[in-house]
Amino acid sequence: MNITLIGMPGSGKSHIGKKLAERLNYNFIDTDIILENEYGIPIKSIIDKLGENVFLKKQEEYTISCTNNISDTVISTGGSIIYTDEVMYHLKKNSLIIYLIMPLEVIKERMVDSPRSIVDSKDKDLEKLYEERTFLYNKWSSKIVDANQDSEMIVDNILKIIGNKSWIK
Repeated sequence: MNITLIGMPGSGKSHIGKKLAERLNYNFIDTDIILENEYGIPIKSIIDKLGENVFLKKQEEYTISCTNNISDTVISTGGSIIYTDEVMYHLKKNSLIIYLIMPLEVIKERMVDSPRSIVDSKDKDLEKLYEERTFLYNKWSSKIVDANQDSEMIVDNILKIIGNKSWIK
């Protein structure tokens, strides 16, 4: 079984993903890092260089490619992964998808000095983007975990979900 973490930029997907993988003795994949390694530049620069539509297509291709035929892996995705149905169907078929929900106020605080670029943010303020993405994160997730707490508690909550198989539908 794989576990995929989705959520807004700044919600802790990479940090929690590493801790969760360690606790489960799973592999860990961060799709943003895979893209950064491929292009040799930060995600923000990739988005600026390719444009948002091409970036989303590349994100989809690389995510599907690096998550094909794997198991026992925690996958941390870019926040915009939910814009591409094909990759989300792929992840849904191959993993338990957990939405790390974080209050907008906390996201704002974390984004203040962040060098991150957020896909689809040119014409929308962070509040509008948060609202739009929240709908999509809820749509695609199997379970939702409150990410506004200590990281060990978040990992423990995910382990409880996995352990009691409450995600099986």
